[in-house]
Amino acid sequence: GMELSARLQQCTAKKLRKYDDLRRGVQSCPFWDVVLLTATDEAQAVAYESQLQQKMARKEIPPGRYHALADPPGPKIGNGGATMHALEWLEATYGQELDSWKVLLIHAGGFSKRLPSATFVGKIFATLPLDFEPLFQMLELKLSIFVDFPAHMIAGVFVTCADDIVLLDTEGIAFVEAGITCLGHPSSLEIGTTHGVFVLDEAGKSTASKKLKKQVLDPPCVGATCTRFLHKPKVEVMEEHGAVIPDCAQVYTDSAYFVDRKTVGLLNSFYACNKPLTCEIDAYGDFLQALGPEATDEYTGNNVNVISSSDTLTATRLKLFHHVKGTPLNVILCDVSKFYHIGTVEEYLHHYCHDPCIRAELGMQRVAFSSLTTPLPEDTECCIMQSVLADQVSLANGVVLEYSSLGSAVSVGPGSVLSGCVVPASAAIPANLFFHTIATKLGYVTVFFGSREGLKDKAPVATAGDKLMFCNAKLNVLLAKLGASAQDLWPDQESCSMWSAKLFAPFPTAQESFANSLQVARVLQQPDGALEPSLAAALRRHGMHMEQIIAQKNLAQTMADRQALADAISSRKKQ
Repeated sequence: GMELSARLQQCTAKKLRKYDDLRRGVQSCPFWDVVLLTATDEAQAVAYESQLQQKMARKEIPPGRYHALADPPGPKIGNGGATMHALEWLEATYGQELDSWKVLLIHAGGFSKRLPSATFVGKIFATLPLDFEPLFQMLELKLSIFVDFPAHMIAGVFVTCADDIVLLDTEGIAFVEAGITCLGHPSSLEIGTTHGVFVLDEAGKSTASKKLKKQVLDPPCVGATCTRFLHKPKVEVMEEHGAVIPDCAQVYTDSAYFVDRKTVGLLNSFYACNKPLTCEIDAYGDFLQALGPEATDEYTGNNVNVISSSDTLTATRLKLFHHVKGTPLNVILCDVSKFYHIGTVEEYLHHYCHDPCIRAELGMQRVAFSSLTTPLPEDTECCIMQSVLADQVSLANGVVLEYSSLGSAVSVGPGSVLSGCVVPASAAIPANLFFHTIATKLGYVTVFFGSREGLKDKAPVATAGDKLMFCNAKLNVLLAKLGASAQDLWPDQESCSMWSAKLFAPFPTAQESFANSLQVARVLQQPDGALEPSLAAALRRHGMHMEQIIAQKNLAQTMADRQALADAISSRKKQ
């Protein structure tokens, strides 16, 4: 455990520095020929493109070809469909150049409903508290973690997603085999049930067994051949197919994968004949389950792990199975690796404030590119990114601040998150609340709720007041204080979630927007507290739900506000 963590800390620090050199214009190693982000729709793709261009201009990312591509409109096609759509676009755009190019494809669609500080900018642009200026976002971390890959890779496409952090020692790694080559991570059988699991051939199993049994970390990356891939298998299925490594009760699970040029061509020819897809194809569940000499087509009719099922699914899967059958499936056994997921506010708070492992391995700071007037007590477990704090601010344990400015004598309770907020002097923020202020075309909107609440949790209109929570109180409490009914928040819906509640109103300034939201959150904690009538009226009249706020977002203004904060921090540092 500790040895592994120390190794990861060492090699990650090296990669981060190497990447930082690259973005400063020092050619320390080859870079990707193309970096392509997928997006859910055209509006998200446009927002991603503008952020990529700005990042290049500010030297946050190395010069290069960056693109964002919207998934095709129509039914959801899953990450497998999005992959094929992206490969087709690459082919149409770059053609024969791709015969020698190395491409990084990042699936970055989705609206991050469980971590709304990333909803408007995108998960791939979530900020990390590392000791670099400008601050790293998730994109830069991905580019750093994979910084050595292009140099050791034949032409093809490396595919990853936006919201996991995979730390690994890549010494000796090579992507040179025909077919698809996956990263494999030693995991418990329990982890295996929620991931993809590789069945290694006998030679691979014997190598893995020797290394894992003796806990030998070197060499950190060993190539192996895979006889088949199991998608989210039950433990007995892993045992039956020989996925469990002898003598150590572990399996190798999936994360990211490389597709060589020939296999890209195979996927392109399949997509050309079968588009537009009308069902969700999962890259892991559907591409990989078809591969390896022992693959069978029985999974094509199995809908257990499907997000939304349709008649065409089985037919499409069968066609794909027969189309790619015979393509080799290789796995790189990454024995010095760790996998973290930051998908919810709770995971975010845990990893950014409390988890000693990831914080050491990534070199996370308590205070990253920020200006504090009063120093923090040594033992506060919190995380402050690109924020300005006036004097006498007090923060409890488990507080995350990003892109915020706090007036003097502000206090923030444990488990609370402030993102993009302008907090007036002396404000007291209760525990376990999440606030995120965003610029829209109608003014500033602050989205807020309890940090353990799920915006996706659903209830019927009739019982929503009783079933749903808002700011750590039953939704009924809010409805009573607003003088509103559930029908007012959800005018045309039978099934309600806080994601679709018309609850968040725009105000002219970020400060007013935050102050009003804080007033609501505080009043909900007080049985006899009442909302100012004018505020209650504004929320009833102008309340917007998340989809409306996304549609109205003013990203240029949000970026300008962040830049103004950065300038203020830089000038204070110089003083």
